[in-house]
Amino acid sequence: MEKHILQEYMAHLYRLGVEFVGSTYVGRDITIDELFEGGYHAVFLGHGASLGNQLDVPGADLPGVIMATEFLVRGNLQPELLPEWMREPLPKSERVLVIGGGDTSMDCVRTAVRLGAREVTCAYRRTEAEQKGREEERVHAREEGVRFEYLAAPLRTEAGPDGRVARVHFARMALGEPDESGRRRPVPTGEEFAVEADTVVIAIGYGGDEEVVRMIEGKDVNRSLVTVSPETFETARPGVFAGGDCVKGADLVVTALADGRRAAESIHHYLERLPKKRSSAITGLRTAR
Repeated sequence: MEKHILQEYMAHLYRLGVEFVGSTYVGRDITIDELFEGGYHAVFLGHGASLGNQLDVPGADLPGVIMATEFLVRGNLQPELLPEWMREPLPKSERVLVIGGGDTSMDCVRTAVRLGAREVTCAYRRTEAEQKGREEERVHAREEGVRFEYLAAPLRTEAGPDGRVARVHFARMALGEPDESGRRRPVPTGEEFAVEADTVVIAIGYGGDEEVVRMIEGKDVNRSLVTVSPETFETARPGVFAGGDCVKGADLVVTALADGRRAAESIHHYLERLPKKRSSAITGLRTAR
């Protein structure tokens, strides 16, 4: 979406009386308890599934290996719009390898093409038949010269003489019995091969924030996605609602929008049922910061 459209909509929300508080990490800078103590009567969690899954293979921390979100924002935004630690331009890449098969990986390969990479490869551990995401994105990627390497599971990354990543070694896979997702499970064939790359982008999915879930359900929870009622979007804690990717996992924007609208109706009904009393001034958020 063009940035001016977002700015216009933000201005509309300001006029409606919506207040925006940035640089505030819920769960670290402020808790849900503090929000309620500060005068809020309901909380909606829409923090998404923003934590990229790490690649757990030797050499995954080599220079030149980068997470998808960082690659995309540094490749698409002006430096002044980024945090200071992201403002250094991405190194010029000749060969970009993207590991993953979803819509985010398609964003990454097409961004790599626009950044001038001579060779762009997408590696995925299953076949295209099991690949998530929109088919049209893969069609457009192929039209732009992206190469797909299917049935490929990363084993390790290897550095070149300069210490940066130079290639990734893969295990050649075959499809076995279906797993819990209903898709056929990839199993090793014993064959290995390598793909040359001076930039490797990790796009193997996203998870939510376990700390936020613990604020709702207790410290013993070991889960990153929030559990809600499918009808009301309310969590196990009264007055706390959630929707979008932090509930479903990485999904489409339109799905998150639909959750937000339905949750807003539930929040409205919840507030109507609260005892009628004079609302306190909402100052807790600023105080906690």
